[in-house]
Amino acid sequence: MAHAGESGALSWKLRAATDLVRLRQAPPGAARAILQPVLAAFTEGFTTRDYLAALELIDATAQRQSTDRTVHRSG
Repeated sequence: MAHAGESGALSWKLRAATDLVRLRQAPPGAARAILQPVLAAFTEGFTTRDYLAALELIDATAQRQSTDRTVHRSG
């Protein structure tokens, strides 16, 4: 991520951040903390596959946390 950022390769940085979140199975707060700064740097390309995948990943981790809380409360 750092190398991509230093090179100005924002799309590569986003892809690396997305992969990092997936590999770590990051909780929602961590996923947001990793992805949000990269997403905020975009000024165009909001419909690219990588950008949309990052948004979906943030949503999926939030939904997973909601499901986990529900299971723990009922279990």
